[in-house]
Amino acid sequence: MLQTPLPRELSPWQVDLASRDPFVPYAPPAPMEPAPAKVVRKLEPIAEPAPTAPPMTYRFLGRMLTPEGRPITLLARGDAAIEVKAGQQLEEGYRVDSVNAQAVRLVYPPLGTVVDIAIPAAPSR
Repeated sequence: MLQTPLPRELSPWQVDLASRDPFVPYAPPAPMEPAPAKVVRKLEPIAEPAPTAPPMTYRFLGRMLTPEGRPITLLARGDAAIEVKAGQQLEEGYRVDSVNAQAVRLVYPPLGTVVDIAIPAAPSR
C-alpha cells in the first residue's frame, strides 16, 4: 500500500459570506403580477350562402309526332329520354312550366328560378 505524505500546511478555506441568515425564516418573493386578460373578440357570424336551384341536368333531345299526329317534346337526362308536358313535375324539384316551339321552360318552385331549354329551329328541307 502506498502512502502519500501529508502537506505541512493547509491553505485556508475560501468561503463566501452567506447572503442571508440561515436561521431566519425565508419568505418567498411576492408573486408576479398576473398577465393581462386576453381580449376576446366576438366573431361575426358568417353569412349563409344564398340558396340555389339544383344544377340543370336536362337538355333538349328532340321533337316528333306520334302516329296520331300529336307533337311530343323530349328532354334527355343522362341516358334517359323523358317526354315533357306543361305542369309535369321532374326529378330534382323542377316543374315544366310551358313547352312551345322555341323552348321548354322549367321552374324550380321553392326559389322561383326559371330555366329555358332552347329548342333549335327545324332544318329546312
